[in-house]
Order: sequence, then structure tokens, then C-alpha cells
Amino acid sequence: MGRSVAYSLNLTRRGGTHSTLLGLIPEHSRVLELGCASGYFGTLMQQRGCKVWGIDSDAAALARIPEGVYESVSHADLDSGPMYPLPLHSADVVLAADVLEHLREPAALLSRVHEVLAPWGLLIVSIPNVAHVSVRFPLLFGKFQYQSSGILDRTHLHFYTFASACELIDQAGFEIEGVLSGSDWSGVLLNQPVASRVAKVLRGLLATGIIITARPRANTDFPNPRTR
Repeated sequence: MGRSVAYSLNLTRRGGTHSTLLGLIPEHSRVLELGCASGYFGTLMQQRGCKVWGIDSDAAALARIPEGVYESVSHADLDSGPMYPLPLHSADVVLAADVLEHLREPAALLSRVHEVLAPWGLLIVSIPNVAHVSVRFPLLFGKFQYQSSGILDRTHLHFYTFASACELIDQAGFEIEGVLSGSDWSGVLLNQPVASRVAKVLRGLLATGIIITARPRANTDFPNPRTR
């Protein structure tokens, strides 16, 4: 399953999730985008000189991708099956932007990422932060109401905080390099290098998105798909 809704990009200079993600992707990289939808983010990566491959479960969204943006796209359920739109261990970057929370088994998907990501490659993940103040405050009054989009999107099957998102990535065999906040209003401020308990509390309250960068752990021993 991928993102079935063509979300609009918000490339603010205040540190929104989209603009932060784009800045993390090295120019001229070979990128596999999980949940590429209608190609809105792929277009921006292409403008950075990247070669991009995409996977999504929504055939209608894939049909709207502009010609020439992706090297190739695959119509596939991310909850099942391998990911081979490009050679094994050849991707410089695997991007999973607002995807994992939609899957039945996000840990299984992350384990398969090892098959396509280069040993030195970069995994970039963004996940909505369920501990945001907009969710916490209504909970004080017993309200947890699903919505058509956003943190409580009714298509979300899993919900994450900064701690549980990092645990998910770590247990999938990745070494976390960085943890950032996505917020259209205060992302730049939240991502200042201030290591304090207060800063972490503010991050948990004000960040709408959790952004994690990680690389395959050196001693990770996942099965070689060629020998199965």
C-alpha cells in the first residue's frame, strides 16, 4: 500500500516535512521512492539531478505521473512482494515519506529495503507524530477522532511517537544517523542543535512529522534474496 491521495507539497522555509526531506536527499542520487503516488516529489528530486524509481499501490495515481520523471514505476502492494524496480543493492537512497503508518507490516517492508539499498545507502523516513499537541489536548477530554488527512488520517494503521519510530528503524537493522522535526511553523526552530530535556519535550509537542535518516547496520544479516 502507498499514498493514495495526491497531497500538495508545502515547501516552506520554516522547516516543513517536505522541504526538510528534500534537503536531505543528495544531488545526483539513485533514489527508490516508496509510495510515489502521482510523482509530485519525484519531480523535485529529478530537478536535483537524481534518477528516481517509484512504487505505489494506487494505479490511478501512477497514471498521473508526468512522463520522464521516473526511470520506471511499479504498481505493487508494499505490504507484500519484493522491491526490484532497480538492481539489488544499487539504490543510494530509499525514501519512505508518510508511508509506513499506512502498512499492515511496516517492519517487514523495512527489512526488504536492505535488499535494494546499497551498503552505504541512506534510508530517509517521515512519519506523522501522534504525540503532537493537536492530538494530546483533545485526548484530555477523551477525544480521538479520525480525519480525512493529517496525523489522524483514517487510513493510518499505526501511530508513532519519536521514541517508537526510532525503535522501528533500529529493530529493522538500521543505524540511525539523525532525527529531525517536521513542522510548517516551527521546524527550523525545533531542529536547532539544542540537546536538552526541554528541547525534546517541545519537539514531541510541536512537530507534526518525525524525520529519520539511517544507514544499514554493518552487522545486519538479512537473507540474500538470490539464495531463497
